[in-house]
Amino acid sequence: QLSQHAGDSLNFSTQKSLIAHASDKISLFAAQQGARLYAGKGKIELQAQGDGADLIARKDIQIISTEEAVYITSRKEINLTVNGSQLKLNDSGVFSTTGGKFEVKAGQHIFEGGEKVTVSKAAENKPCYLTFEIVDLDGNPAKNIEYIAFRADGTHQEGRTDVYGKTQTFQTEGSEQISIHISDKNASKYKLITKG
Repeated sequence: QLSQHAGDSLNFSTQKSLIAHASDKISLFAAQQGARLYAGKGKIELQAQGDGADLIARKDIQIISTEEAVYITSRKEINLTVNGSQLKLNDSGVFSTTGGKFEVKAGQHIFEGGEKVTVSKAAENKPCYLTFEIVDLDGNPAKNIEYIAFRADGTHQEGRTDVYGKTQTFQTEGSEQISIHISDKNASKYKLITKG
């Protein structure tokens, strides 16, 4: 375990990339002044590849595109619910429910025949993250074991497993085959497990 404490500010700066990886979780907490994440160029992408995502606020939540469109897409259903009124969209249709007044204002009302909209499949696994685990023949984690990872582009990376027997996490921009060779001198005593 490594702990860092500062009585004042703690600053990190790099001319290239700043990459952090945790086998279990990453947690950030700001007690007083809020949290900000900016990208001067390029997009900000957040993915929960194995579970849901929650955005919760005590006050207003704003989603704003200053120059382009805002898209909200779901493969199954979208529910908008406000204090007893609801708008539901799914493959069966559009359903509006309210105990109060339903008011529509338009310069022209046009009702046409039904038409189905195709939802494009999002790049759910882009990027992908893959971790391998090396264990002994009894299934116990094998720490500090040398390995070589061979990538699809012909490159390779060397490393050692951590205290949990895990390799580094490999990031790919899509489906990619990564081959792990246990290069340790006692390689015959270990086996490889894909963790995903």
